[in-house]
Amino acid sequence: MQKSLGWFVVLTGCACTPTLRSAPISEPEPGQSAAPSYVKRSAARDPARLRGDWEVPSTLLIGWDSDWSEAVETIVAAGASEVQMDVLFGEEQPEVEYEKQLFSLGANVIHLDLDTPWVRDYGPLQIHTATGEARWLDAHYSFERARDDMLPQLLAPGFSAIVESMPLEVDGGAVIGNGEGLCAITDRSLGDAGLSPEDPDMDALLHTMGCDTLAVLPNLLDETTGHADVMAQFTAPDRVMVSQVDASTHPTDAAILDETVRVLQEAAASRAKPLAVVRVPMHVSGKRYFSYVNGTPLRDHYLAPSFRTLSLDFEAKAHQALARAVGPRKLVSVPADAMVDRGGVIHCITLGLKEANAVRELDVGAADDGDEMPL
Repeated sequence: MQKSLGWFVVLTGCACTPTLRSAPISEPEPGQSAAPSYVKRSAARDPARLRGDWEVPSTLLIGWDSDWSEAVETIVAAGASEVQMDVLFGEEQPEVEYEKQLFSLGANVIHLDLDTPWVRDYGPLQIHTATGEARWLDAHYSFERARDDMLPQLLAPGFSAIVESMPLEVDGGAVIGNGEGLCAITDRSLGDAGLSPEDPDMDALLHTMGCDTLAVLPNLLDETTGHADVMAQFTAPDRVMVSQVDASTHPTDAAILDETVRVLQEAAASRAKPLAVVRVPMHVSGKRYFSYVNGTPLRDHYLAPSFRTLSLDFEAKAHQALARAVGPRKLVSVPADAMVDRGGVIHCITLGLKEANAVRELDVGAADDGDEMPL
């Protein structure tokens, strides 16, 4: 069912018609999504921007679950000296000694009434204005997870953030951004929000989300979330890493990911700003997508997914590509098999937050001029 977006006019004062650019592709493989496109926003009066994937947080929220206790401890040990670590516990409670261990490593331990550990998805989409204000978009999450849906309202006072309700189903992992107005979402996630690229309400959505250009990506064949962060992540304003699978065993997904690269680069070119691409190997097993781009940046380190069920050779190649994509940050291997079994990876259980008026830092190397950087 299409959702009414009249509320956008209240937030943005604009219900203009967006510029749609649809690019034809070759005849799709069976099961492949329809041709992706990118949408251009009308002239912006408010220079707000969606927080970049690569930006250093002041606080990292971590959703704990007993299935990945080791991973949480690894994250805290690696990053507590770089950013504030807040570990969130829901209904399931840890052992007292484990909680003490996290505290001794430098983490805050927070007990909340939560439904799930997927803090990325129900946490806010963060918009930063030119004056340094933090504006949080609190999208509708799930009627079945009402307690999760309350988290942005609970956290906002501590971050001096202004919360704006966005009654659309847009999970945090569904949208990626370069921090300078280029954003991306999959066609499935856009459809879940009741929208299509041709919808006249798209312009208001882009204004609200702080995006001047929105690339609409095809969804992977059997990936269940439809989230863009499984496929790609910006590691600088002019650099993105995109997953890559073996075309001989997964030809449809390989074509979809190649198409993702093309759409992202065309969207960037429409802004007269080239985009370098680093391809990072991804393993697929049924509906499980072992994504190495679904990690999380800190100040000096990058929380890199590690999968013990995969071969050492495959992971070495993936981490080699990942290190080039996120450099000069150093990789910290975080065990993520248990998360994949439940439909997520590292990025899904973490959420970096930046306080209002915090200094925006870019401590990653400059990308090459728009060239794809294959393995």
